[in-house]
Amino acid sequence: MLQEDFHIPDEIIVGKLHSLFTRTSNKWSYKNGQDHGKHDLSWWKSEVITKWANNSWRLKIENAFERAIFNSEKDKPLTWFLKQKHRLCALHPDISDTMINIKILRKCGGELEHAIECRCVEPCSTEDYMNAMEDIITRTRLGNTWTRIPMESKMVPKISREDKRPERPVLKCQKCGSTSHLDNTCTKKKKINEVQVIEEVQFTEEKEESDLYSAVPEDTPVEDYPIENIKDFFEVTEVHTHLPQYSEDFHNLINIQDSRMCKTKPARAKVSLDTGAFCTCVGKDYLQTILPGWKNHLLPIEGVQFSSASNNLYPLGILDTNLVFPHQAGSVRMKTKNLIMDNCTNQHIIHGNDYLNVYGIDIYNHKDRYFTMGENKGHKFAFSNMPKQISIVSTKKDTYKEGFVANQLFEAQINPSLSPKMRHELIDVLYRYNNAFACDNEPLGAIKGNVVDITLNIERLYPPVLRRPAYQASPRAIEALEKHIQELIQLGLLRKVGHKEEVEVTTHVIIAWHNDKSRMVGEFRALNTHTVSDRYPIPRIQETLTKLSKAKYITSMDALKGFHQTFLKPKAKKLLRIITHCGIYEYLRMPFGIKNAPSHYQIMMNTIFPTELFEGWLIIYIDDIIICSD
Repeated sequence: MLQEDFHIPDEIIVGKLHSLFTRTSNKWSYKNGQDHGKHDLSWWKSEVITKWANNSWRLKIENAFERAIFNSEKDKPLTWFLKQKHRLCALHPDISDTMINIKILRKCGGELEHAIECRCVEPCSTEDYMNAMEDIITRTRLGNTWTRIPMESKMVPKISREDKRPERPVLKCQKCGSTSHLDNTCTKKKKINEVQVIEEVQFTEEKEESDLYSAVPEDTPVEDYPIENIKDFFEVTEVHTHLPQYSEDFHNLINIQDSRMCKTKPARAKVSLDTGAFCTCVGKDYLQTILPGWKNHLLPIEGVQFSSASNNLYPLGILDTNLVFPHQAGSVRMKTKNLIMDNCTNQHIIHGNDYLNVYGIDIYNHKDRYFTMGENKGHKFAFSNMPKQISIVSTKKDTYKEGFVANQLFEAQINPSLSPKMRHELIDVLYRYNNAFACDNEPLGAIKGNVVDITLNIERLYPPVLRRPAYQASPRAIEALEKHIQELIQLGLLRKVGHKEEVEVTTHVIIAWHNDKSRMVGEFRALNTHTVSDRYPIPRIQETLTKLSKAKYITSMDALKGFHQTFLKPKAKKLLRIITHCGIYEYLRMPFGIKNAPSHYQIMMNTIFPTELFEGWLIIYIDDIIICSD
């Protein structure tokens, strides 16, 4: 530290070094200095390592690091952080700053570790982590443990024998509460339920709950009622939720005097009041059952991502819907904007926090659970359950799961020695995280942060070997070539070069056939000859087999068109232009067959999974991934 930070000469550091030794080490340094004379700092460093850096010392340092759990009441942040850093550097001299930060943060506890990681989002140095840790502890006092504050000592007064006697209970009537007589001689009637009367209630409480949701008689014509500006409404018949919300004063409710005056089309809808939902949404399958023509009124939505607790949600658009919450003393009409989700399997409309707050929906978890809307707390709306819908949702999930197994797992090779229970559990895990697996019919992924460049060992003008004409091909090969080019253009991997653009390097392509299946191959041998090599190491087979020998279960997977998921720099795109009978095309992503493609991809994968590779249970060989587990 003295050399790096203050640039102090070795002689001064060696003189300061002797004062740091104590007891046995002090005698050893004094005797060693007399026997060998003056030496530089590197000589003393090697002597100290030879003398003291043995197995017992390493075990002592490892145990000290394992026991070092941060406590803001006892430890100072900077001192504690530096001490743990020095211990790690002593145990692992070649350890990187990233691994130092990861290991030390695990010693800070959940809340403090999360706060530091949120503060240091981008790759930061150890000093940035230390400063962030000290600032967070100073501002929030995270990491403190609760301690009892001692109360002021007071003289305890002596209690006499008379004071220790328990007070005699006062006898009173259980019917009227009077102390003049008991309940067996009381003439008043016994109060069974004493409930305070709410003045705002505009209807009698003695009516049955079914009367609040009674339907309109069939013989009553709807046209006899004065209805104005009523569009297609959904009459809410079932609501599920919990936890209360708060009302907003700026949004007024629209009350209808009589629920029989409402025209609803369709007549029934189901709503779930979800306080954990960010916005109001509904699945397309359930919407199709209650409003078949919803696609004609769908508004587009772009650039927004949504997710639930277990899956990603794909929005199709926004739809204006009208809801009526029927009540005999005055129904409530509500106009909402719903997000239409493609893969939402719920059989009801989900009311999120956006409209729960706007319309002031308060939920009361009493014996008889109910909710109110707006400032009129006398209008109580009851809840109901959907026991029959659970089997429907489960059936749909089973249908989706069968489709996932048939369409996406047909190429997966599962160990036949697994028991049926283990095989079923494995398929459940794969289905739960099905979004992690790519398919041919989905958009091709794009890895950000790693752009490939190509450097040539020659200068312009380039030799004729890099400007090749198109190959002569048979009609069968031409047809297959056109098909492959159109597929790559649709995937965003190729673009056609304009006739006014300067073209210096062109590579021809050929069609290779195997089992009556064609494949387009670029002839990049001339370009690879003049490309500067990238000397990044690829994992050795022997080391990989050694790690595999310790695993009980082995899971292997590979990336779908992994090379095509990597971006190219503009200079590299100009060098990766192919020429065909129908024109010149330019690669927009890294193609197969170029010289440094494996090393570039290996660097990218090692950068994405540094922690997993360090722990040793993950093996990556270019685009093949192996997981070793017990």
